[in-house]
Amino acid sequence: MKTEVEHETGITGVNVALDGDRVLVRCPYNTRFISGAKKLAGKWVPNDKLWAFSNRHQDLVRDLCRKWFGTDGTTVPDLVDVQITFPAGRSVDAGPVAVFGRVVARASGRGSTVRLGTGVVLVEGSAFIQSNYKGWRTIVSEGSIARMQGVPRPLITSELPMGVKVSIIERLATTDEVSRLRAERTQLISRLEAIDAALAAHCMQPATTTAATQ
Repeated sequence: MKTEVEHETGITGVNVALDGDRVLVRCPYNTRFISGAKKLAGKWVPNDKLWAFSNRHQDLVRDLCRKWFGTDGTTVPDLVDVQITFPAGRSVDAGPVAVFGRVVARASGRGSTVRLGTGVVLVEGSAFIQSNYKGWRTIVSEGSIARMQGVPRPLITSELPMGVKVSIIERLATTDEVSRLRAERTQLISRLEAIDAALAAHCMQPATTTAATQ
């Protein structure tokens, strides 16, 4: 059964903080991060919507964040937008279709609405739920193409999933960005001209000497 596709919203950014003997992590939903968090004995705290770990594992927790989000909150991540092609489609029983741990499409049960993950749009194809007497599955149809924002660049080569094709989208500068760059260029040229004039004036000044006194 196909259902209307909606977009999922969620938090962005990563924050790692110490709280007594715990390390607290707020981060976007990522299936691969969750799998790693459980291996580090992390506990999900639903009321606070964060993960809690023993501070003994702080270094491992930060490494896990850097791997799947590109940062542990202390640095600016190197993120790229990507285009993902599903030549043979993909389906997951009672769970989301995910790439790089990021949700492409998810359903929550029979007859539910299929939602696209945060920062994901479908360029071609479809995502839908298929129900049967055993349960349900989330499906991204054969040949579908999705675009996903904000993927850590290292994942493109280190964690490329099987059965999909991924390419980096080279974003063109917007009109506002072009205007800003032109204005900045004009300011830099003016500053260089002022520096050149100051240097020229300095070079034209006669050399002076100070007479030694006895």
